Amino acid sequence: MAVARHSENIEVQDEDQDDTNYENETTVTARRTNVEMSEEGHYESLDLQKKDDAVYEDLRAKTRKHKGPPKKIRQSGRRPFRVVAVCLGMLCLLGVNIAQAVLYRSLSNSMTNEVNQLKTQIADKSCPNGWTTFGSSCYYITTERTSWQEGREYCLNQGADLVVINSGDEQVFIKGLGRAGSYSWIGLNMTEGRWTWVDGTPLTTQYWYSGYPVDYEDWDCAEYGHLTDTGTLYNGLCSSTWPSICEK
Repeated sequence: MAVARHSENIEVQDEDQDDTNYENETTVTARRTNVEMSEEGHYESLDLQKKDDAVYEDLRAKTRKHKGPPKKIRQSGRRPFRVVAVCLGMLCLLGVNIAQAVLYRSLSNSMTNEVNQLKTQIADKSCPNGWTTFGSSCYYITTERTSWQEGREYCLNQGADLVVINSGDEQVFIKGLGRAGSYSWIGLNMTEGRWTWVDGTPLTTQYWYSGYPVDYEDWDCAEYGHLTDTGTLYNGLCSSTWPSICEK
């Protein structure tokens, strides 16, 4: 009996030991499973982190690529604007030069036309019958002998006046209007103590014959002497009678 009980106790103890071992194995297996799951989760988290890092780097690279071109566009974009500005400046200068050239040509043409018109007017100027042309003026010497004042009145009635000598060439030309050895009235007389032309200009060039003018009383009018090759001036009484030379 005692041996049987002892055997039963031994079997019970063996069963309990088996249960304990089973529980321990189960616990260990669970722990291993947890560890493995933990490790797998860790590995998965590591993989996710790596993937996230890869995505981040990819996005960063794309962002860099995206940010890069605008700067280059800005930098390269400034150059065209500078080129355009320079071109516009050159075009403006070119336009100014062209405008100046056109204006100069226009003024030159205008002046040329005016000169040609004046030349044409002078060339086409027709003097009345009996009048002689010299330069831009017409000349006439009367056949009637009168005083200086009467001779001037005649010229004024013809739309002219007694001749005013402005140059040596004109002085020589006048000589041929009168008869050699004669005298003619010209538009020069004594006015307020000085010899003055009828157009109001003072006598600045001396055409007097040697020793003239003489300081005689009332010898206040100038005569043109058709005597020498160039013709010379004399003064005499204004009441003397001579032909008169008109100019218009």
